[in-house]
This record gives sequence, structure tokens and C-alpha cells, in this order.
Amino acid sequence: MLSLPSIDHLRSARDRLLESRDLPEDTIVRPEIAMAWQRCVSSGVKPDSLAPFYVGKEGTEGQLVLAATPVLSKLFDRLSGTSVSMLLADRTGLLVQHWAGTRQVLGHLEREHATTGFLVDESISGNNGIGTVLEEGRPVLVEGAEHFADVWLDHTCVGTPIRHPITRQVQGVLNLTCRAREANDLMLPFVLEAAQAIERRLYLKSSRNERVLLEQFLSAEKRSSRPIIVLNDQIVISNAAAARVLDQVGQVQLWEYASAAMEEHRGQDTVLPLGDGGSVALRCQPVQEGRAVIGALMEIVQQRRPPNRREAGEHTAVRGSHVSRSERSVQVTDTWARLRTAGCDARKAGLPLLVVGEPGVGKMTLVEQVLGGENASPITVFDGARQSLDGVSRWVGAVESTLCENAGGVVVLRHVECLDEQAARAMCSVMDTHRIRETSLAATLTVTDGSMPGGPLIDRLAVAPVTIPAVRQRTAELSALVATLTRRHAPQAQVRWLPDAIQTLARLDWPGNVRQLENLVRRVLVTRRVGDISARELPEEIRGQAPRRGLSQMQRAELAAITSALQHAEGNKSEAADLLGVSRATLYRKIRSYGIALDRTNF
Repeated sequence: MLSLPSIDHLRSARDRLLESRDLPEDTIVRPEIAMAWQRCVSSGVKPDSLAPFYVGKEGTEGQLVLAATPVLSKLFDRLSGTSVSMLLADRTGLLVQHWAGTRQVLGHLEREHATTGFLVDESISGNNGIGTVLEEGRPVLVEGAEHFADVWLDHTCVGTPIRHPITRQVQGVLNLTCRAREANDLMLPFVLEAAQAIERRLYLKSSRNERVLLEQFLSAEKRSSRPIIVLNDQIVISNAAAARVLDQVGQVQLWEYASAAMEEHRGQDTVLPLGDGGSVALRCQPVQEGRAVIGALMEIVQQRRPPNRREAGEHTAVRGSHVSRSERSVQVTDTWARLRTAGCDARKAGLPLLVVGEPGVGKMTLVEQVLGGENASPITVFDGARQSLDGVSRWVGAVESTLCENAGGVVVLRHVECLDEQAARAMCSVMDTHRIRETSLAATLTVTDGSMPGGPLIDRLAVAPVTIPAVRQRTAELSALVATLTRRHAPQAQVRWLPDAIQTLARLDWPGNVRQLENLVRRVLVTRRVGDISARELPEEIRGQAPRRGLSQMQRAELAAITSALQHAEGNKSEAADLLGVSRATLYRKIRSYGIALDRTNF
């Protein structure tokens, strides 16, 4: 075991952290323990009065327990009569089995709520050989006064993760605890050997579906040198080449795409954007066991480099009406490239350009990019929303004058859906009277229900309309959109949007589309310019809307109150529980049931 500072020194350092929320630079506390203590303080753990959280014994008969019980029961027979306890927890920190060497040790576990059915992660029990292992993802040793909680100051614990033999994801934690004065150097090797034995049994007990997925992965790897990914809603298997791509795409986006292919029971090809502006071409095939689809096999067939600025589409100056900053956001995605190409093709064919979409999708941005270029014609914008204010004669007269005098230029009619029938017919008359070329006119049309309205002017413009999909229909590109907006508003910021944040955003409907998303990105960047942006950094109302769909009005009100309290308490669950007037255990139960903690779930 380590040679540690005295209990008094460690307690003094912990007390200083509680008082000032900081440790001195020359602290005697091990770095990994100091970090764990910091997490405990942030979670509101009170070292002298832990708030136990009983979840129940549901799930304690799962695959992990079935694989571990024979191994640990046999090992613990050799430890009977000693002051040792052994705890097995699942990947959420829920205790699913416990063993005690004596009745006295068992009594201590029961008094401190360290028995089957209780949650013992760091935010509840302080740093320990289970919660800290889950936080660090590696073996952990906590000796005596290194514990944050008073009740464990006289104990030493060693814990190690138990990983899935196929995916290598953490499935649980094995912990060995004894009196601090009885600790020895054999504890860690003992726990590691036991965990390896459990992992071997996990493989033997893997479900038929898991083995089929692994077989599909190995078979695909043999016949192809490309990046390969096999996944379902519980596991992800990938080779090294695919793992590098996963860092940019994110498992959440892959799962959203894979689930669509699984539902349709057929192969699909698609292009997914990367965070750096590049993209990957994916070939996806459903994996079947009998007639049931149990997962998806993905093969990355091509990777494309990020486009340079000229390829991404630089904006040209627009004369006339003001164009909002949100609609000028450059959106470097595969969908956007296809839309720009469709618009350019329409122009080359001599057709009018009509861009259709919901509010905030970036219709004017696309018009600018299609009409722009080194030899671009001057552009003048007239907003149809002003026709009712200016009057039909004045508004149509201004457009007519510009069309006639601005030879070679392009007039853009923005919000043509706002024109009344008289103004629309007058515009058609202007085009016929002056024989206006169709390429001299472009327009944007805002729709809200997916259907395009009729009318004389719209019918004339809608020869080959270009429709921009809503953000909720482009969840696979959400990560790229967020990255693009981040670069636009904070080019010097060194931030990374984590998958749980993107997943949270993907669960929203985004009625304001890119404009609304851009406002959110700007809001987050006010307080975060460096580091990772997780779901926790998102505004409380966003997190409150995202976790679960189909909630009742009362449930949504309760969820809003919880997220508001957590935001007000800066994530401190103890303070949030006090604000809500409920116990900490009740708050944890609600957080889990509503799925607020996306960083603790798969998808």
C-alpha cells in the first residue's frame, strides 16, 4: 500500500476544500484523490451525513450477476472469517451483490447502506472503490482518510472495472474493502484476477445476438480493410480505423442513422458530416438473426476532406433589405452542398430560383450562395412582408423600377407568401410587360406545414423549387451545424461539443431551425470558450424539454422544476433537493426516471 500523509493532514486538506472549494498548490493529497474530492464537493456530498439512495433490487439478476456470482462465491469462501467485504456494482453504481467476511462486517455495510439495492456513486457516497472507478474508468485504490466520507476513514478499498468482453465497455465494478490497518499489496492483484475471471464468464454467457454481431464484425473485417462498425442499442464494436472516425461523428449520430436502416430492413447509403467540415460516406446493412433485425453493420467507404473557404461558399454583399446574421451562417454539410448544386443547376437551365423552407432554415443564405461568385450580378432584396405597409402600388413600383433599370442584376423577393393576390398578379404583369428574364428573379417562400401554397406568382416561380429540410429532419448533420455555428461566432474558442450535448439537441423539434440553434450556440459560448460542452452546459429549459418525449403536462411541469433547481444550484443535487423540498433520494430517482443524466445512458 502507499505511504500516506497522516489522517490529521488529510482531514485538514479536506476541510479546507470544503471551506474554500480549493486545495493549495503544494497539497499533500494525491492528484487522483484531489480530483475525486473536487467532484464530491461539486455534487454537494456532505462527509458527515451521507444521504443514502435505495433504488431497489430490480436488475440484480442480470448478466453481470449471473457471470460474477460463481466466481466471487468461490473466492469469498477463502475470505470467510476475515474483516473483508466484497461489493459488485453495475455500470451505474448500483450495488447488485455484496459479501461480508463476518457478521460484524455485514452489520457495518448495512448501517452505511452499502448493500444490494443501494446506489454508491461518488455524488452520493463520496469517493470510493466503485464510484471513483466509474468516473476514472480504471482500477482505483482509496486508503483510509483519502475517503471523502467520514464513515469510511478507517477503511481501505480497491476497485476495478469489469468490461464487456466484446465491446470493452464498462459493465460493472468489483470492490474489495477491509480495515485500513489490515490492507496489503495483494488486494489489487486479487481484485484484478477476479475481474478477469468474470469477464471470461461474461463472454461465455454472451447472448446469441451479441455473438452474431461479433461474428458479423469479424467477417466484415476479414473481407475489407475499411473502417467497420457493428452496433445495436446496447453495444458498439469497431476496428481502430472506425474508432478514429467515431471521435468526430459520435455514436449517437451513428445510432440514429442505423436505427432508421434497421426499421426499413434494407441497406442504405448515406453521407455523414464530420466535426471538421469533412464527411464520410457510409454503407449500412441490417444484421439479422433469423427474421429479426438485431443490429446494423456499417462500412465507411469514403472519407472527404474539409472544403476550403471557396468551396464552402463565401457570401457576397447584398444590396437592398437587411439580411439577418442567423440566415448568413455558412452550413458546410452534404445536404447543403446538394441544395446549392440544385439551385445552380436551375439557374444554368434558365429557370427561376425559388427556395422553400420553414422559418430560420437559411433560405436567404442559399440564395446568396447560388447567386454569388467572382462575377456575380448585383442583388437587390425586396421583402414581401413590407408590401402591406408600403401599399401594393408603391411596393410593386419599386420592384418594377429596379428590374427595368438594373440590367444584368437579380431581384430577390423575400417572403413571397406575404404578398396578397393583387400584389402577386401585379408582379406577374410586370414580368410579362417588360419581358423580364426568369433568371433575373429569385424568391424565398416560407412554409410551416410542409405544403407549398399556390397563387399566380408562386406557380410561376415554382418550376424547380429548392426545398431546405428543417433541422429536426437533419439530426445526422446536427454536429456539423453546431460546429459551423461555433466557428462563426467564436473562431478562437477551443471547445468540443460532446455526444450527450448533441443527443440532447437532437431530441428537440427546433421550430426556429438554424436561427434558433444559432441563438443557443451563441448563448452557450458566452460562458464556455474552452473545454468540453456537455449536456450539463446547456440551458435548463433545453435540458428540460429534451430528456423524454410523450410526457404528461404534470410530468413536464415537474421536469421543468427539477432542471430549474439544478441550474440554480449549479449542479449541486443536495442544494437542488432543498430548493424543491424533497429528499436527495427522491431527486435522484426523478433524475434517473426522466433521463436527465444523458452522460449515464447509451442512447
